[in-house]
Amino acid sequence: MPTPSETPSEPTITDITVDKLLDKLNSPGMGGIQLGDQFRVTAELFESDAWGKGASGDYSVMLKAKDGADDLLVFVEESDADEWTDGTKVEMVLETVEVTISGETTDGWLKARSVKTFSE
Repeated sequence: MPTPSETPSEPTITDITVDKLLDKLNSPGMGGIQLGDQFRVTAELFESDAWGKGASGDYSVMLKAKDGADDLLVFVEESDADEWTDGTKVEMVLETVEVTISGETTDGWLKARSVKTFSE
């Protein structure tokens, strides 16, 4: 039987706005964000014409940032996005992950670990 120190703990999920998360990702050293860090955001989906599978093979959607002046790309399950449109409001738990594109692995990508849609 594992001791308390050996028991895997639940990851810490940081509540953050899309704008602040985008600022951290774009700052030197990604604002201290590490691979596997998790964040909870409430956001509005937009730019649905740009959603789809990219070079990594992952399906991505855009979260509205900076009042629509910017966006934050997030990987999601394609089936989750079937009913979504521009303006859909979501709460997502995002995890920073690595992605391999053309044989090169990079970090700083976000993958939705859970998604909840809601209406106002």
